[in-house]
Amino acid sequence: MKSVKLLALNTAGYLLARKTIYVLFFIALIVLLASGADLYNIFNSDASTDPKALLSQQANILSRMFSSWAALTTLASIIAAAAVVYADIKSKIVLGILAKPVSRWQYLLGKWTGVLLFFYGFLAVGLAIVMIFMLFWDIPITSVFLTGTFYQVINMTVHSTIAFTLSLFIAPVLAGGIGFVFFAFGGLFEQLMGASMWWASLLGSFLYYVQPAIINESLLQKGILNSLLDPNFSLYWSVILENILYASIIFFAAVLFFQKRDIVDS
Repeated sequence: MKSVKLLALNTAGYLLARKTIYVLFFIALIVLLASGADLYNIFNSDASTDPKALLSQQANILSRMFSSWAALTTLASIIAAAAVVYADIKSKIVLGILAKPVSRWQYLLGKWTGVLLFFYGFLAVGLAIVMIFMLFWDIPITSVFLTGTFYQVINMTVHSTIAFTLSLFIAPVLAGGIGFVFFAFGGLFEQLMGASMWWASLLGSFLYYVQPAIINESLLQKGILNSLLDPNFSLYWSVILENILYASIIFFAAVLFFQKRDIVDS
């Protein structure tokens, strides 16, 4: 597994060299600027403000902050995942790596792990900022909040894995586009199933059943508010585990395909 570790570290270094970190700083700037006015209002709220109303404001801004942070990070991870193997094949770097020798599954695992670890780190920064505010405001960190956080992590994992896998079969732009559609519009597929036109309903059904599972509750906000009297953890974790299995299966499919692919003539 030493080869996998080295490849993962090299991939993270590649993303840094490609100035990906600047994109992430831009994401952070957007999120913080968008949240700045609301944070200012909370810090300058009157002492007589109803505690429940204040907590509601805090829950809204913190959940929106991390959700936006996670969404923009996921989009960046989709773009990076779709391009990372293609760049190696295009430049023929992959031929030198596989000649060391490094098996193809180790190469893919290293690349995939490197992309994920790089963006996990940035998600951790966003989470740390939110948790600092929570501690400052004496808001307890509940199991519902942590579940919602882990769902965001797995959501990024599965959608970037979709783009990573598809980039081995099709052009990276198209692979990233499909990953983006699943991520950005996945919640609309169920509505499309009820369309009056048969082809739209059929398309909606197909997309709904092939996309990753979705939790349609704001676990972050409800976790901060601690408003769920009987959280359905079995449902939440079944969705999370289903998406972990989803990502694992499509990565395994990527490995099987890559074993047979003619890289020399690509």
